[in-house]
Amino acid sequence: MNNSMQVLVDRVKRDYQYQFRNWKSVLDWTVMLYFVVPAVIAAIVIYRSWWLELPVWGSFLSISVIASILYVVAWMGVYRMFVQEADGIFYLKHREAFIFMKKWAYLYAVIKTMLSTTLSIVLLLPFLLNSAALEILDIVFLLFYFIGLTLFVQSLHIRIRFTYSGWKQKLWLVLLFIILFFGNLSLFMLGVQAFLIGILAILLTVFSLTLVRPIVLTTGFFQEEYLLENEQRLRFVSGILGASPSVENPKIIKRKKPWMFRGKMFKKRNAQNGFIELFLKIFLRNSTYIGGYFRLIAVTSAAIFILPPLVLKLAIYFGFCFFISIWIGGVWDEIIFTNPIGKRYGNSDDFYRVRKKVGLLLTLFTAGVLLIALLISMLVFTNS
Repeated sequence: MNNSMQVLVDRVKRDYQYQFRNWKSVLDWTVMLYFVVPAVIAAIVIYRSWWLELPVWGSFLSISVIASILYVVAWMGVYRMFVQEADGIFYLKHREAFIFMKKWAYLYAVIKTMLSTTLSIVLLLPFLLNSAALEILDIVFLLFYFIGLTLFVQSLHIRIRFTYSGWKQKLWLVLLFIILFFGNLSLFMLGVQAFLIGILAILLTVFSLTLVRPIVLTTGFFQEEYLLENEQRLRFVSGILGASPSVENPKIIKRKKPWMFRGKMFKKRNAQNGFIELFLKIFLRNSTYIGGYFRLIAVTSAAIFILPPLVLKLAIYFGFCFFISIWIGGVWDEIIFTNPIGKRYGNSDDFYRVRKKVGLLLTLFTAGVLLIALLISMLVFTNS
């Protein structure tokens, strides 16, 4: 038991060291000195000013808005069992020690969730006390509720990931995110009493333990646990690669028959349609490109939905539309110029015409999705 805890402590320590090295590789000491440090100082000053006097946009932060922010935060984490590839050989001889290590990892995840949720509540405390006009006891019940909700969401998340794969997994996650979001929002818009929130917090915690217990107490999900741990360990690096096509290393997928667009996309065969077909087939078939595109949209939509001032929403909206047009142009060059056909005909007039056309269409699609998020945000938070 003690050895299992020591193994986990060592793995957590090495993970923090690895993530710190990744941050250092992106943010050198010059950036740290002239950007990060001033930003931290500015954040402290701004937070102190909230206690003295709420900003103008603080009046928009009703309890339903704050609940929506905390709900989105709850979906940002995932349980990590810190399982490594070599454990596949180790647990055959030391199954009990392996399960004990996973128990300690689960306890670490629970403590981390409690601390992160408490930090979120503390940061929002000026608005909870003033804009939402909550009492201290109400805030305590709110804290327990969101700890329970976060544990429940993470347990649900990991069960779905270990049960389904591919589009079924993504569909379940999207549906549950939407259903729970509106359930959580309705709970606070209806003004449910604090002690009922506390009871719900207990129920959510019990449900989360019920969902994750079969995974912690077995070795049957070793492969899924290892893949999830490897994904989480590389999450920072993957985020950089997904958002920056200039340093991207796309996945090479070998498949006898493509699962979409097996035939010709256009009946009319000309240079422009050829460029469009080449780009779309590679872009849509490669999870690195299409995944990075939708991750950028999802994060920006969440920011537009959550952040209260309309001016800030609009600034993010137009700023991201400008950014995504540049991003699409970079992906276009990456795809076309790494293809033999693109290398040969990349200097033609049709290449630049289609590049502008595809960039405009995808930018308009992005703008449409963000506009929906903006309109829903205005409708929900105006009525709250």
